[in-house]
Amino acid sequence: MAVLPSSLVQALGPVLEQIATMTVKIKHNDRLIQRLTETECT
Repeated sequence: MAVLPSSLVQALGPVLEQIATMTVKIKHNDRLIQRLTETECT
């Protein structure tokens, strides 16, 4: 992974945090959907 200059980290920090948070939520929802499809389709 590339290292960002500190000025960019400061400027983009909140955006990167939001991306990380949304990524976790999406992965969680993907797992829930997978479980639902496994139980509903069997």
